Amino acid sequence: MKKSLYAVTIVILLLGAGAAVYFHPWSAASPLAEGDELFRTGKFAEAAALYRRAASAHPANVQARVKLGKCLIAMHQSAEAAAELKEAVQQPTANAEVWHTLGEAYAGDKHFGEAIDAYLHALQQEPNRVHTHLMLGQAYSDSGKNKQARAEWEKVIALDPLNEGQLARKLLKFHH
Repeated sequence: MKKSLYAVTIVILLLGAGAAVYFHPWSAASPLAEGDELFRTGKFAEAAALYRRAASAHPANVQARVKLGKCLIAMHQSAEAAAELKEAVQQPTANAEVWHTLGEAYAGDKHFGEAIDAYLHALQQEPNRVHTHLMLGQAYSDSGKNKQARAEWEKVIALDPLNEGQLARKLLKFHH
């Protein structure tokens, strides 16, 4: 016990007090890092449990809620994801990623009007967010607003002609 306490003290002295919080096994960072590894390997339920633990321990941690939301979406639990993400958008640190993921949750439940609103919030914060324009176009298309969908996909092509722009070109051809 004394040796491990001594080693932790040395690490804190060498790396600074902030490192103690980051490396502490019960900090929000540990469950997020473990959850990320589980998410990458497709173990969404296990990752969601870790992200939920991090979100419960630190309710203002929007990143934990975003990651939890992505897991729930991957598990086809979009309504639960939307509930978690609605909590996250209330936080002062809510960013475009939070709003974008909320849009994905709404779209997964076929609530396209709410998805459009969430994507528009994301674009207010980050106007050139290519994937959000792509998904906004899809939400417009799914709600029968083809003119708006085409406009969003044309923005995608202008912003990213090689990557997501190729998908946008296919969507434009398919929805002509």
